[in-house]
Amino acid sequence: MIYKKSWKYILKYYHGSYYRPKALKNFSNVKKGYLGGYVQGYYNLSQKGNCWVYYNAKIEDYAKVSEDAKIYDYSQVSDNAQVYGKACIKGNAKIFGKAQVFGKAKVSESAQIFEEASINGNAIILENPRISGFAEVTENAIVTGNAAVYGITRIYGNARVGDFAQVFGYAEITGNAQVYENAHISGHSRITGDAMISGDTRVSEFTNISK
Repeated sequence: MIYKKSWKYILKYYHGSYYRPKALKNFSNVKKGYLGGYVQGYYNLSQKGNCWVYYNAKIEDYAKVSEDAKIYDYSQVSDNAQVYGKACIKGNAKIFGKAQVFGKAKVSESAQIFEEASINGNAIILENPRISGFAEVTENAIVTGNAAVYGITRIYGNARVGDFAQVFGYAEITGNAQVYENAHISGHSRITGDAMISGDTRVSEFTNISK
């Protein structure tokens, strides 16, 4: 056992009671006696590995954080979401539904990952994007701004999606491709190579763009 619930620090909200885990030994950057963020039960935070919840972050409902994952700041992991591997959640990010964040992925600021979306590999999600459905962001891909990624899409390679861009349907963005401003990529479209899609461009159906 690496922590116990501290009964001295209980918060009660409409959502239920929250407890602060208290470290029973030194591990990772956590010192013995350190009080973590908030959990609702032992099932929220694994007793194995170096996972931890810091500051005012919350893990609630049946969500699970395990292995070496870290949850910081005011971020929340809820519903049946899972965060594991060496994933890092910061800022006011929210991971909920049945979403999964793992590998060395980083989610921060006001990003929202929900439904059955998957963020993994070395992917970085920051600012205010919403990633949902069965979308996957993986490898070295980055999603920023107010972008929306949903449906059964896949963003991978070194791809970048940002600003107010939307990627949905069965679309794939890969290679060094960039999609930004108000561009919409949908259908079974595939954007790859060094392609840059911007402005109010609409790409749909079975379009393939590579430069």
